[in-house]
Amino acid sequence: MASADPIQQSSECRPSFRPYALAFDHYYETIASSNPDLIISYDSAIENKALLALAPVLDLPFKTMSWREQFRFIASAIDKDAEAEEWLSRYDERVDHSNEVLNGELGKRGSAVVWEFCADTAYCFSGSFGRGSQILYDDIGFHPPAGLVDEGLHRRGYVEAAIGKVASYAADHIFITSLPNHPHGLERIKALFRSPDWRHLDAVRHNRVYVLNQPELFFGYDPISSQAQLSELMKVLTGHHKFA
Repeated sequence: MASADPIQQSSECRPSFRPYALAFDHYYETIASSNPDLIISYDSAIENKALLALAPVLDLPFKTMSWREQFRFIASAIDKDAEAEEWLSRYDERVDHSNEVLNGELGKRGSAVVWEFCADTAYCFSGSFGRGSQILYDDIGFHPPAGLVDEGLHRRGYVEAAIGKVASYAADHIFITSLPNHPHGLERIKALFRSPDWRHLDAVRHNRVYVLNQPELFFGYDPISSQAQLSELMKVLTGHHKFA
């Protein structure tokens, strides 16, 4: 089941699988048709109790449990602990290599922020909500800007801001994982990118704004998604990139 993610409510930022767009009865039938042995849920909604008739329901507290902890928890539930640890060991080798490369390319990492733009609003995230932040902050040595921490980034897991206010949050590196599809949203983005406040940001002046625009890839908060996100982040941090 999908997580209780604040961005789930926006059609501009939601991935193609949208369970809450369905009535629960239809959702129940869809799950039942797959004959699951185990149901993994990121949402403790009361409706989940009905799913117990189908299979055991494993609730994961995604806000307080990292993707690594979730991976180990799920692996333990299906007796795959050794396989999980082997996979994590290989992933950590990639992280170590990435840090060696970044030490040579960047040296000190500095601050970084990940923005996801919807039609009217922008969201940035702590590591507990993924979007690549779990890699930037937990694996490769960046830290969130102090202004966003003051706004409650770690407490809530995300900060919501009007698109026009994004330039108020300076960071050494700015990553944009999603742009709006709606014409009005794109006009707001263009206005932001033309604004003096945006153009005066150090990250903009020093070509450290990375427009990735891969919402499906960066939505995932799991081992395979994290591995793919690490690869994409390293591409833009160590080579040529599209910037605003």
